[in-house]
Formats: sequence, C-alpha cells, structure tokens
Amino acid sequence: MPSWVTSGRAETSEDVVFLSGAVLSHLHLVLAQPDVPQDLLRAKLALRAADVCVTLSSRPERASDLRDAVAFVQPGDNPGPAGEVYQSWQRAVERSLSIKALYRALPHLQPEQIAVWLDAGQGAPITRAVTALDVVTRERPRDYSAALILADAVLGQSLGWSHVFPLFSLGLKRADLRLDGDELRTAAHRAVVKVASQVVLETADLDRRTQKL
Repeated sequence: MPSWVTSGRAETSEDVVFLSGAVLSHLHLVLAQPDVPQDLLRAKLALRAADVCVTLSSRPERASDLRDAVAFVQPGDNPGPAGEVYQSWQRAVERSLSIKALYRALPHLQPEQIAVWLDAGQGAPITRAVTALDVVTRERPRDYSAALILADAVLGQSLGWSHVFPLFSLGLKRADLRLDGDELRTAAHRAVVKVASQVVLETADLDRRTQKL
C-alpha cells in the first residue's frame, strides 16, 4: 500500500473520499492476483466480522468461542446466538455473491427483501453500500449481522467482486451505526481506508505463509 495512503491524514470529507477510492483501487488489484489465497482470507475476515457483530450485540463470546461453537456443533444442533452469527458470516463469504447465497447466510430474511435492499442505493459503490446499511439498520435496528453483511455485499457487487469481503463490518463502530446521511458516509469511507489497508497487509502475509506450506 502506498505510504501516502497509509500515512495520510484525512482532514476533510473530500480527503476521506479520495483516500477510500485509492485504497479500494489498490485492494481490487491485489485481490485480482491469481496466487492470493482468497478462500482463506475471506474465512479469516469472516471470523473477525462475526466477533465484531457479537460485540455490537453486547454478548460476551469472543472469536475463540465462536470457532468452538461452530466447529463442534452436530447436524441439527443449535450453535447458539453467537454461533449463528458466525455461521451467517461463514456462509456469506464462502459462495459466489448472489441473492441465493445471501439468503443461505440470512435465512430469517426473505429473498425478495434481500433483493430490494441490494438495490436500495444509487451512485458510487460506497454510497450505494451506505444506503443499504442505513435502510437495513432502520428496519432491523438490532440485526447488525444482516445490515453489515448486506452492506459489504452491495460494496462487493458494485466493485464487481465475485464474493463478499467484510470491510464495513471490521471498521464501523457502534456509534457510527447510529449516524445517517453525510456523517454515516464519511464514517464508512474512513472505515474502508482503515480496513482495506489492513486487508492488503494480511493478504501479503497469508501469501507468504501459504508459499511455505
């Protein structure tokens, strides 16, 4: 990642928008490389995203608890509320981005409603994603997983990505989710700058690790 992106201080909303566009462009190029272990990367980000959503719901479980809840669950068993959040993120990132895949991740929603939310916004990718986030948050104020999964899905869809990559879910705070309008868009741009830069570094680290196997 260019140093002028990672070390740049976004003083104005225009700065934030510019930096988020730059970092997304760089991440897009990184993810397009054929040797990037995308499945492994998405799985790692999904666990972190689930951890964030469980924390937003004021539950005590952490990432290790989520792993255990899903890893040891037997067919037909209920992994518990926190385990269900992790399962939603796992299912959201493991298959190609589609309404069918999102319904599999969020079975408590209707496919028709998911389709409406995916098309709720217009304009640039982050603007579209923020519109979806705002709409879902208003209609389902405690369903953080659904709101953030669908926002990341809209972003991925807008950028032409084949899968959901958790970005908003890893960068937005509880206070950010109470914002709306320009304030929410600015918070979303800041989240993308922060998280996409981290994902680029993690991608390079995973690439080095997999080459040693």
